[in-house]
Amino acid sequence: MKKFTVILFGFITTILLAGCVTTQTTPSSQQVPERWNFHFDSRQWHIGYQAGDQQGALREYVLPGQTVDNWQELVTSRYSAVRVKPRAMFEYFKSQISRDCPSLQISVIEESSDSILFEWKHGGCQGYPAQHEIQRIVLTPTGSLVLHYVAKTPQLTPEVRDTWISIIKSATVRSDK
Repeated sequence: MKKFTVILFGFITTILLAGCVTTQTTPSSQQVPERWNFHFDSRQWHIGYQAGDQQGALREYVLPGQTVDNWQELVTSRYSAVRVKPRAMFEYFKSQISRDCPSLQISVIEESSDSILFEWKHGGCQGYPAQHEIQRIVLTPTGSLVLHYVAKTPQLTPEVRDTWISIIKSATVRSDK
C-alpha cells in the first residue's frame, strides 16, 4: 500500500526520501482538491494517486497505460501547510539532489520573492534513471505549493521543455484553497 509522504519542506522529490514523515492517507473515495489552476498538454492525463490531510496534499497525474509506480512522464502537485520561502526550499532541494550526482545540471528559469521556477536534469544517478524536470515552488498565505513535470529522459526536446515551462509558469494558485 502506498503511503502519502511529506518530505522536509513538503516537496523534495521522491528520490530524496530521507527525513520523511508518514501521515494518514486520504480514503480512495475522497477527492483531494487541486490547489493549482493549470492545464495539461494535449494528451489525456489522469489522477494516478492522491492523498492528503490538513498539513499536506499530493496529487500525481499520469498518462494512459502508466502508473505512479511505472511512469515515463509524471505531473505532481504538492501542498504543505508549512510556509517556506521558495529560494530556501530550492537551495535545500539543490543541496540534497546534487549529492553523488556528477551529471546533475540545475538552473533557475525565473524567480520572484514568492515563486521560483527551475529545472534540473541528470543522466542517471543514485540508482535512478535519467530525468529532466521543470518545477515551480510558490509561497501562499496558507503554505507552500509545488507543481512539477518530470520525464525519464536525460534531455527534454526543446518543444516539450517550452510547453511545460509555459504550463507551469502560467499556473495560478486557486483562490478557494
